[in-house]
Order: sequence, then C-alpha cells, then structure tokens
Amino acid sequence: MKKIYVVKLIFNNLRHLWTGVDMKFLVFIFFIGLHFKSIGQAGGNALYFKNGGANHDYFQSQSNHSINGSDPFTFEFWYKETISHNSYLPGLDDDQFRISTGGTRIYIFRPSGAAGSGQINTGYDIQLNVWTHYAFSFDGQNLIFYVNGSSVYTEDLGTGVNFSGGSIRIGWITNAGSCPDGLIDDLRLWTVAQAPTLGVLTGTEPNLEIYYKLDEGISCGNNTGVTTAVDAAGLGGNNNGILSHFDLSSSSCQSNWSVPAGVLPVELTDFSAQLVKGKTKLKWQTASELNNAGFHLQRSPDGKNWQDLAFLPGHGTTHEAQSYTYTDERPLPGLNYYRLRQVDYDGAFEYSKVVSVEMERDGSGISLYPNPATGTVTLALHTDYTGEASLKLYNLTGQQVKTQVLTLEGGAFRSEIGLDGLPAGVYLAEVTAGNERWRERLVVE
Repeated sequence: MKKIYVVKLIFNNLRHLWTGVDMKFLVFIFFIGLHFKSIGQAGGNALYFKNGGANHDYFQSQSNHSINGSDPFTFEFWYKETISHNSYLPGLDDDQFRISTGGTRIYIFRPSGAAGSGQINTGYDIQLNVWTHYAFSFDGQNLIFYVNGSSVYTEDLGTGVNFSGGSIRIGWITNAGSCPDGLIDDLRLWTVAQAPTLGVLTGTEPNLEIYYKLDEGISCGNNTGVTTAVDAAGLGGNNNGILSHFDLSSSSCQSNWSVPAGVLPVELTDFSAQLVKGKTKLKWQTASELNNAGFHLQRSPDGKNWQDLAFLPGHGTTHEAQSYTYTDERPLPGLNYYRLRQVDYDGAFEYSKVVSVEMERDGSGISLYPNPATGTVTLALHTDYTGEASLKLYNLTGQQVKTQVLTLEGGAFRSEIGLDGLPAGVYLAEVTAGNERWRERLVVE
C-alpha cells in the first residue's frame, strides 16, 4: 500500500466580516482529504497485472462478500494503467458488478434487476501511467462513480437491483485477453454508501468488510508461493484474495508484487484555504520531497473545470519540511474550489484533493443579467456614491480582460456592458466606487 498522507481539517463555521460597505463574507472551509503517494520499500507494494498468453493474471477472493439484494456498498481501489485494451478491472463477481475498460473508457456491467440495458458508459477515459483512485458508491438505487474523490457520473439503477453475493475478482479466469495491464493497490469494500476514503486505514473502521492492502511479497523479487493477499478488514478479516497465473518467480516487476515506478514521493502534510477580507489565503506543507519540480495551484468554480492560478517551484529533493503560501486576490462569489497539481521533474504528476471556500454576498450589491450572457450584459447597482467608478472583468486565472469607467450619481444605476471578444467561460466582475467594492460571477456563452 502506498503511504497516503492525509490532513484532516476541523470544520469550523468561521465568519469574517469585511468592513467595506454592504458586503458580508460567510466563510466555511470544507476539506475532503488530500493525498500524494509516497513509496517505501517496506509496506509499499502494489500488484502488477500483466495481460497476455495463457498465463493471464487473475485475482479472486476465496469467499463471497455479503452484498445481497439492493444492499448499499462502496467499492474503491487505486489503479495505474500501463497499456490500454479491453479488460476487467476489480468487480463484485462477473455478473454482479463488473467494472471494465473498452480501450481507455471505463464501463460498468449493469447489475441484475437494474433499470436500463447494456453496459453503463461512464464517459470517463483512463489516463495512462497515472495513479488514480476509483470509487463506486451504491445507495440502493443510485450508483455514483468517483475519480480521485470527485463525482464524475451518476446512474439511477432503479429499485429492483438484486445482488446475490459473490467474490471479488480482477480479470477473468476463462478469458486470457481480459486481464488489465497495470498496477492495482489498496482495494476496499464497505457495506454502506459513502464518499471515497483516500487516507490510510487501520482496518478496524466501521462497515469495512474487505480490505486488501496488497503489500505482500518482495518488490520486483522472487515471490514464489506468495499467492495470498491478506484481508486486513476487522469486520470480515478472513476473506483473503488468491492470485493465479502470476509470474512470481521471475523477479520481474510485471506480473508480480511490485513497487510502482514513477509515483510522486511527496509527503504533503497540510493543505488549507481560508477567506480573509475578500481574499483566499492558501497554505500547504510537505514533510519531504523527491524530484519535486513544483505545484500548479488550480481553481474551479464548479469542481469540474479547472484553470491554473499560479505555479510555485518545488524544492527538488529534500528531507526537510517545506511551506508554501499563495493568495488568490479575487476569488469568485460563491464556491471556489482549489487543488494542487504536483509535478515531478520527469513530467509525472499527481493531484491533491480539493479544498474550498465560499464567499456569499448579503444585502445590496451588483447584479448582472442575463447571466449567462451573450454579446452584452446589464449591470445594475444601488449606491450613495457620486463620481467615477471602475468595472473590471477577470478570467479564472486572475487576468484582467476588460475595464470600463462608470459615472455614478447616487441611487440606482444601470448600464449595458459589451462582451464582444470575450471567450466563453466564467469571469469575475468587480466594481470599485470609492471605498466600496462589489463582485459578481458572470458566465459568458
């Protein structure tokens, strides 16, 4: 299992009142875990599946799991694909809940009794040679597919889903072409529907039925006879996994217990965001770094569409703790999501989990309509200020893309703002009048 360093942020309802006129910022910071993987020789293994020939690698739990009928569950694992082809990733038996790939696309076999027909196309394509966390959560009707902790697809399976137990399988014992080419690690089955858990587990967590750390054997060594993956879950704890057809005696990293190459050994021990007087203060720390080129700090208005805010160089290789800070001078009204894209010198990269802040306006301010807008947008505000004011538009990277002088005479104000030449996207509109400042999100189509 990879060492996944997680910082847990206490959820506080922090309120910061900005002293500018008619603006209040309600701040809450929620943190959904973060990770960078760090490999160590001891306890740092993964299982490398290699497709091809009659000796296709295959994995199966020795006993059935307990999921029956429309029981809720969460099934999650780490996967790094090295070659794309049609293959069977981890699943709850062949006909119960099977995850497959068609080239790079992830599909889900529709469970017995589920609404609809055919395989479920998640719309998600695997990135080659990148460690990625996949999770599938079922609440008795809805199936949610997560990638690196973020929901990317939801399917309503109806109320007739009928699981009937079964074993956990990877590959298919009767099909030599169905084995994945890649590394799998830290596979977990929970008996509840929940958000992904990317952090390190003790094995004693409630509702954890099966937990394969996949740490057995000697990394890329002669592992003849090491054909059992221990179930470390306290709830079950006796449903070990059995390896078949692996080339364990070759001392090769493929088809064997393996330390994945190219994983980013950066120990991230803290990542936080806090809104202070209308600006987002971001901080993160590392305990050690190896070949760390640096961090791309990214922001998103919806948790899906990301843009770089800044790049902060790393410290290469160091065993000393390092601290990083950045201030987002113009966060968007409403939710602002932030994440780190850590890049190694060889171009390999990994994402942190997401932190966010929310900035809400209370009372008077500006309004933009229609929003989304095309061509022009109407700006309306009410103020006692008399004199010149400025309107500035910023894109998501913080770059100013438009400025316009406004003449205010106190009371209600309305003006048409041209949007010609602006690419479609999300912008921040900022109006400054004397000591007053208003911000509003604008979507241009």
